[in-house]
Amino acid sequence: MQNKILAILGFLILPLISNAAVTILTDSNGQIYGAEGIEVNNSFYSIRLSEGSCIDIFNGCDQVTDFTFHTFDEAMLASQALVDQLFIGAWDRTDDSLLGCDDEFYCGLLTVYNPYDGHFFSLLALHGVSAIGNGVGDHSAYAAWDTTYEDKYVFVIWSHTQPAMVPVPAAIWLFGSAMIGLVSIKRKN
Repeated sequence: MQNKILAILGFLILPLISNAAVTILTDSNGQIYGAEGIEVNNSFYSIRLSEGSCIDIFNGCDQVTDFTFHTFDEAMLASQALVDQLFIGAWDRTDDSLLGCDDEFYCGLLTVYNPYDGHFFSLLALHGVSAIGNGVGDHSAYAAWDTTYEDKYVFVIWSHTQPAMVPVPAAIWLFGSAMIGLVSIKRKN
């Protein structure tokens, strides 16, 4: 019985101790320019949104090593994480508060993963109004294409980070102490 109670207690407390939360980063005008704590394949990343060309933002946009994610599958996981953790979880508005996105129908966040002969492949984390919805799509363009003049697209710069720890509320410690006390009393009887 004691082992069962301790196991249940462990299952309740451990996820709370190791849980990290997505933090939205905004400028003084309330415009979102990034986020921290995006989990992709058991690793945590911060993102910054950047307008410009792939060449300017990603060190020439001509080598796979210019990008955080190097394959379609890796970029797919990252883009899906943006949809799941940013668009659905932390930020679910469809206004122009996202840097680089002023379109009323959708915004595409470009996660670039593969350059080729003056072009690039990327995956879009799409955020749209109810008719379009959220999702992931593929995209390719010239490396010199500049998103500054587009109102639907913005590049995502990914950086590997350590997760931000969420503090465990005092109530959890109180609950844990009470459970240990109950086990001790039960054991004496």
